[in-house]
Amino acid sequence: MLFKDQLDFVTQHIKKNKLRVFMTILAATMGCAFLIVLASVGFGLQESLRNEILSNETVTKIQVYGDKQLTEEQVQEIKKNGTCRNSA
Repeated sequence: MLFKDQLDFVTQHIKKNKLRVFMTILAATMGCAFLIVLASVGFGLQESLRNEILSNETVTKIQVYGDKQLTEEQVQEIKKNGTCRNSA
């Protein structure tokens, strides 16, 4: 069967079953729209939960244990970039 014959066959059946073609296109469109909405809700929920968790003080609070007291310079360095080099 040649490609032209296949196209004629397809167009003949599309013309014969217009309602079936319409319903198929409608179902595919609704499925794509549902997936887009589902992904949008999922990403929005993920972002909201992440922001809620990171805004909690127990997650962002830093506790330093040790015998020595930190100098003001070391405290500023920790606040600046989250690391501190031991000067001792």
